[in-house]
Amino acid sequence: MGTRYTVSYFDEDDSGAPAMHSELNRLFQEIDQQLSNWNPHSWVSQFNYHKSLDPIAVPAHAAAVLQQALEIADLSAGALDPTLSPLIELWGFGATQGQSAPPLAFELEQALLHCGYQKLKFDVRQRMLRKQVPDLQLNLSAVAKGYAVDQVAQILVGQGHEDYLIHLGGEVRAHGKRAG
Repeated sequence: MGTRYTVSYFDEDDSGAPAMHSELNRLFQEIDQQLSNWNPHSWVSQFNYHKSLDPIAVPAHAAAVLQQALEIADLSAGALDPTLSPLIELWGFGATQGQSAPPLAFELEQALLHCGYQKLKFDVRQRMLRKQVPDLQLNLSAVAKGYAVDQVAQILVGQGHEDYLIHLGGEVRAHGKRAG
């Protein structure tokens, strides 16, 4: 997702470290393959390139994050809007190279025509998503990193690790105590 991560946890003999490392790498790759705007082959990038108004299947991690992002969008009256990818890119905060100057007013107006979480129709049960505007794009980064951190915590706790610190691009989760 265009950032780095660290996972620290206490393990008495470190015998499970290789398996844990493998499982966490698998999880991060799976989430990146679905949610990263920085990965041109991810599900979200493919959705953004997809111009059709036909429904598209949403994989499990993306569905969970999208559902949460849309709920937050509703609760915040759009203060968090997962369709602001064109504006994020225009201001130079996205995966493409940054702007050397602020965008012009007409550029912002044009980008806003392709934004608006109300222009998405998400069938949560069927995990199908449909655009109402062909150029609508997603950026789920506001929720995706926190979701990934929570998923890592579930794995650690599931393996019996109660003492951990997880950091992913500014998102942090800690539990327990540091050894010593």
